[in-house]
Amino acid sequence: MKRIFNDVGLSVPDRHYCVDRSSVVERLMLLVDRGAYVTMKSPRQSGKSSLLYNLQQELQAHDQYVALLIDWGQVDRESLAQQRTFIDTFLRLVYTELVFWGWAEQALFVAQQEGRTWTMVALSGVVTRLMEMMPAEKQLVLLVDGGEKGADYQPFVDWLEMLAHKYWERDRGRAGTWQSVVVVSERDLAGGTMVAGSSGGGEGVWSWSVGTALVVDLSLTVAEVAGMLLAYSQEREVALERGEIAGRIHYYTAGQPVLVNQMCRLIDEEILPSRRNKGWLVADVDEAFRQMVSGERLVAWVVWVIDLLERHRDLYSLVQKIVLQGEQVSLMGSERVIRLGGEAGVLVAAEDGWQVANRVVEQGIYGHMMVKMLLRGEGMVLDGVTFFDGSGRLDMNRVVRYFQVFVQKMAGERGRGVGHQQGRLLFLGYLQLILKGRGRCFKERHEGVERRLSLRLEVGEQREVVQIKQWCGGDAHEAGLERLGDYLKEWGIERGFVFIFGGKGEMKDGLLKRKGREIVVVWG
Repeated sequence: MKRIFNDVGLSVPDRHYCVDRSSVVERLMLLVDRGAYVTMKSPRQSGKSSLLYNLQQELQAHDQYVALLIDWGQVDRESLAQQRTFIDTFLRLVYTELVFWGWAEQALFVAQQEGRTWTMVALSGVVTRLMEMMPAEKQLVLLVDGGEKGADYQPFVDWLEMLAHKYWERDRGRAGTWQSVVVVSERDLAGGTMVAGSSGGGEGVWSWSVGTALVVDLSLTVAEVAGMLLAYSQEREVALERGEIAGRIHYYTAGQPVLVNQMCRLIDEEILPSRRNKGWLVADVDEAFRQMVSGERLVAWVVWVIDLLERHRDLYSLVQKIVLQGEQVSLMGSERVIRLGGEAGVLVAAEDGWQVANRVVEQGIYGHMMVKMLLRGEGMVLDGVTFFDGSGRLDMNRVVRYFQVFVQKMAGERGRGVGHQQGRLLFLGYLQLILKGRGRCFKERHEGVERRLSLRLEVGEQREVVQIKQWCGGDAHEAGLERLGDYLKEWGIERGFVFIFGGKGEMKDGLLKRKGREIVVVWG
């Protein structure tokens, strides 16, 4: 059976194209050998479950270990909320693993404790007896997935405290317990604090003090993506420029594993079958990106992010400032809203503040926010003005000049200039009104002191680029023009537009050339 790119559930090397995680597994193995209790934090959809599965397989390959893998993520919230149901659920999960690995006597003992073990003290005793039933040469290791779901409930907190107590008792030679416990979570369970309070215990700040905290970056590098593509090209006997294609995939996804696999799967299963040439092109990556962020096919991961933003209005407002208003957010990582965004894989730290994790997520958020803005009736009224010629080609020069006249008129009516933030919001809404399904608008990230907003427009085969930025002095302006020239060259676009707010009297509208590309500069 041929391997596939997997974007759902566990990635298994025999069935899926995978990245080699052996270095991380080796780090965890060393900690297990030392008898450490470990918490591993990594954002949602980053490959934590697959890594834990690989660790279990590695442990089982060593004669001295029996590794039991339980997942709190599969457990219903009612079972997590009450102590008795929580304990019974834990025992059932352990029973299932013992049966799977052929430890029938131990499994029967655990099953007999269900419905009879009502407290964490009693559960501690069950764990001690289980350890005594294992052969002397065998050591039990507990691997725990879904820690972020359990952490919302007091019984889970109590359970971690029970494990910590047994860890200390083991070091004093008083009770048998797990050789090692490894808990993976989106949230910080050790080396920090978090709030638990969805059930009887009320809200409280706590931390798991015995856990060795690992914050692991599981995002894929360009080289790792290229390695997956090499394996694919060799198995399928398909030609592709691995370095260039891997670079473009990483450009859109920032190496987020599920998005990398989804992009590759789209190319392999949906884009390539429609044509005779089965070789991969950079243009195929661009098309996969368009499909992943389009309204009718928005990827599940982005849909989940948008739902999260709608449920947490403070996070929505913060992300809106980053995506639409171009603000630099430099809050401490310990701030609740930043922690929420980071744990969910929505925000990542950058040199100049926090930014959205990758271009796929940012484009999906941008589209959602723009639709909401238009539905509220915010933006310009075009009064029947058309910006397309008879052949359906967008007149980008007319687009920019019309907006310039609007901004200048607005400034005259108010007696003061239009600010950069308001201007960019107006321009975003303005473009959506113009395109109205006839084209697409892709937002690039704003970087640097100019807080520029770069937009790539696609109308059929036509490609246009326009930047909105604030004036930050001649040096920054010149550096920005050079970068824009490089961008236009990279995308094969001959002309770009720059609309500048502020700096009145510094320069006049004009046509410049950078890196062999024309740049039309317009001042607001």
